[in-house]
Amino acid sequence: MRLFMAVDFSDEMKSGLSDIAQRLRFHTRKGSFTLRDNFHLTLAFIGETEDVPSVKAAMDGLSCAPFALVFKGLGTFGRADSSIVWMGTEPNRELSSAVSSLVSALRAKGFRIEERDFQPHLTLGREVVFEKGFDLRSFAAEIQPIKMKVNKITLFRSDRINGRLTYTDIYEKILFEHL
Repeated sequence: MRLFMAVDFSDEMKSGLSDIAQRLRFHTRKGSFTLRDNFHLTLAFIGETEDVPSVKAAMDGLSCAPFALVFKGLGTFGRADSSIVWMGTEPNRELSSAVSSLVSALRAKGFRIEERDFQPHLTLGREVVFEKGFDLRSFAAEIQPIKMKVNKITLFRSDRINGRLTYTDIYEKILFEHL
């Protein structure tokens, strides 16, 4: 099965992100936008494995208190002809530390995790082509920062069901305050 660890979002936050994606869609010629239920912040992509117990053990070893995240700013990854459109986060030491710990634990258990630096973002759309003259910076300036508290890390399974990408949570690591 195809697995990844992520911060899941509340229904309220998913609705807000979906509204932003829909507003953005009005300014595009084409693109595939993230489904409301699929919004998340990927922490570590694991890929194909049946070794779920080792992934759970890596998560269970995480010692991290709940922390706040602030999502703001939009940007793109990609080519001139189409892009991935994303929303970023303010720099966050707790998030970076949690990701570093999770990735180290996964590698110690033999998983091959990407070497590139962690750039926290959530994907709003893929293969997006904006209408001529659209200014993403001006659009982004109208979007208020979104604040949330991270209380858990979720392990998701990714499946394509009837042509639709579906994420199923299969395990959660609750974050506790340190005593």
